[in-house]
Amino acid sequence: MAERLKGLRKRLGVGILSRGLFAIMLAILLWGWVTTQDDPEIQQSFPAITPAIVNKADNLVILDEARIPTITVTVRGPRSELNRLTALDLPVEIDLGGITSPTSANIKVGANIVGHRGVRVVGTAPETVAITTDILTAKTFPLAIEKGQPILPYSVGNVEPNPRQIEVRGPQSLVGQVARVVLPVGLGDRRDNFEVQITPEARDSAGARINGVTLEPGIVTATVTVERIGRTVSIVPNIQGTPAEGYRVGNPRISPPAITIDGPPDILAQLIVISTVPIDVSGKRDSFSVYDVALNLPGGTRVIDRNTVNVEVAIEAELQQQQIGGVRVNVLVDPGLRVASVTPSEIAVTLSGPRERIRQLNAGEVTAQVDLRGQQPGTYNEIPAITKPAELSADPAQQVRVTIERIPPSPTVAPTATPRPTPTSTPPPPTAPPSAPPSTTPSGRREPRG
Repeated sequence: MAERLKGLRKRLGVGILSRGLFAIMLAILLWGWVTTQDDPEIQQSFPAITPAIVNKADNLVILDEARIPTITVTVRGPRSELNRLTALDLPVEIDLGGITSPTSANIKVGANIVGHRGVRVVGTAPETVAITTDILTAKTFPLAIEKGQPILPYSVGNVEPNPRQIEVRGPQSLVGQVARVVLPVGLGDRRDNFEVQITPEARDSAGARINGVTLEPGIVTATVTVERIGRTVSIVPNIQGTPAEGYRVGNPRISPPAITIDGPPDILAQLIVISTVPIDVSGKRDSFSVYDVALNLPGGTRVIDRNTVNVEVAIEAELQQQQIGGVRVNVLVDPGLRVASVTPSEIAVTLSGPRERIRQLNAGEVTAQVDLRGQQPGTYNEIPAITKPAELSADPAQQVRVTIERIPPSPTVAPTATPRPTPTSTPPPPTAPPSAPPSTTPSGRREPRG
């Protein structure tokens, strides 16, 4: 090859060969520049990639593996390649090949690119992940039955689990904390024997549940017997003493109203109610409450409810009845109507209420009213509505008969004509007779001659 190039150099000359090589290099550079302009190199990040744990020893387990963070991978390459790149093309791994015993270490995150030329990994975030490993171990425990609270008068009786032993697997540090494995059994809404599937729980010496371990089997089938215990009886308050004058004891409220007790069957069979210790109301004027009241329990019995007994004692004013007579019945009607008659026009009203309020009552505080607005003329049988002080109550009033009618129009009186004087003609004054014109005879006249 060298001889051929040497011969070519002789035939073409050094200048021509140099110019040819320069042209080739320039073409390559030009091609690279054009390619870069058409498909520039860019950088892009791919977040939330779950790393795979590889090369972990079989006898090791990772503590808190669920807390290992997801990884963000940043790559660089031609835009055309990155446009086709997905997270599936970026496998991320945490390699535990160098760990053979329990340890805590920061392991470097590895990321690769599959199937895309010209693309390279720039970095990962985070760059390392904290990993804690422990020895994987297992231990078998007998299954302990944990009975739930009774729903009186029912409780959990005998429990037959299948299987009776549970294997606990997990990190040695956690399995070592397990003191027992329990099967919690509750009644729920069941009142008859039943079969149920329950998840067992690993507990430490303080009874706290231990997470991070696996129980095998994870589900236990149990046959449960439901038992009836004790006897539920009502509670009655033992009220003693007398309230202040004018007051009385109302209906007391007891919470809870009944309670379940246990004891010898012959004593329970005779029980109907249980009374409280004495509650004194001497001189009381206001209602009051007594909390956590003790009970008078028969000998040999005990309360199996956990609820405390509270009593609310109502102190009420004594009621007195009073009849108010002569209460006038008022009737309301529409304009243009009037009350023709009310029978009876006055009624008696019977009121009840505290004695002191009855004593202070005056007649003006009690009214009776019939509302016939909107009704046509006619006769109506109505029970008046009684207006009274709010502290008092009224018995229903007696019925009254009311007749209403239209107000008749007032009669129209024709106006009286005022007489006018007849005009009297005044006769004209008498007319004087015409006077004869004075005759004048000319004096010294002469008669003509003939």
